[in-house]
Amino acid sequence: MCSSACAGLVCHFLLDPGSAEECASCSAAAEEVSDDLLTRLRRRDTSFVAVSRAPMTEIERYKARRGWAFPWYSSSGSDFHYDFHATRDNSYRSETPSHRSVFEREGSRLFHGYSMFALRAETLGNWCYRLDLPVRAG
Repeated sequence: MCSSACAGLVCHFLLDPGSAEECASCSAAAEEVSDDLLTRLRRRDTSFVAVSRAPMTEIERYKARRGWAFPWYSSSGSDFHYDFHATRDNSYRSETPSHRSVFEREGSRLFHGYSMFALRAETLGNWCYRLDLPVRAG
């Protein structure tokens, strides 16, 4: 359970609605997210989730095909991915889409710490690295 202050690591997984192709870089990084990693993060009041623009039916189908069990949500029908420049939608996307966003919760308040804007910057395999991602008061 999360204490009064906790961190959330969000992977903006580039899986668009009706897309026949997934982001190869996102998929490679997701292969590194194990149950053990999620447990280690939770023990340190840090959560990890993936979010995609595709509807949940497409996400669940892709998740099952790949054998992934980490939490993955749909932002379908919202501006979430556009707000964080994390989309392959050519009518909107920036030069370097975001792949990670870090959020902090203090009590009932939620803060956006930062987003990383670099393709192939998914240093996901090392759980210690992930614990350095949250913005924590010193």
